[in-house]
Amino acid sequence: MSNSNVQPRILRLLQIDPESLSIVALWSNNDVRRIDFAPMFKKWKDVGEIELLQLSEPKKFLSVSISQTKTLQWKSVRRDFHCKGQKRSKATELDPYVLFDHSVLIKNEQPLTGSLLRNAREKAGMSQTDLAQKSHTTTDFISKVESGEKSIPLEELQIIIEQGLGKKLRLEIQ
Repeated sequence: MSNSNVQPRILRLLQIDPESLSIVALWSNNDVRRIDFAPMFKKWKDVGEIELLQLSEPKKFLSVSISQTKTLQWKSVRRDFHCKGQKRSKATELDPYVLFDHSVLIKNEQPLTGSLLRNAREKAGMSQTDLAQKSHTTTDFISKVESGEKSIPLEELQIIIEQGLGKKLRLEIQ
C-alpha cells in the first residue's frame, strides 16, 4: 500500500521569514518542516543562478505561494525557456525534492492520525493483521502508522478506513 517513492508536497505555508531566509510549511505527509534557503542561495551564487538569487530580496521572498503542483513558486520571478523556437517565461518553481532535502522536521501531526486509526480499529474489534489484510497492506505498516512512527498521506488513510474498516473518512475543522 505505502509507496515510499511518493514525494511529499506542500499543502500550506505557515511562516515566511525573509530575515532568516526560511519558510515553515505543512507537507502532505503531515510534517511541519522548516525550509532553510541560506545554503541554496550560497549554491546558486556559486553556480551563477542570477534569476534564483532574486529570491533573497525580502519583498520577493515574501511573494512566495503554492503552485498547482504543490511546491513553492514565485510568480514575480520569471524564468526564461524556449519552446518550439519561441522564447517564453514562467513563474519560478522549486523542485519539491530539493525543498524537502533542505528542510528540517519541526513536528509531525501523525500521532493524532495514528491514534484515531487505532481507536477505530479496536472499536471495530479488529486486529492490526485483520485491518492490513482487508486494506491490502502489511501489519508492520499499520503498526507504524498507529504508533506515529510512519507518516501516511490522507489518500492512503482513506483507503485503509474505507476498505479495511468499511467506514468513511470525514475531516472536520471547527
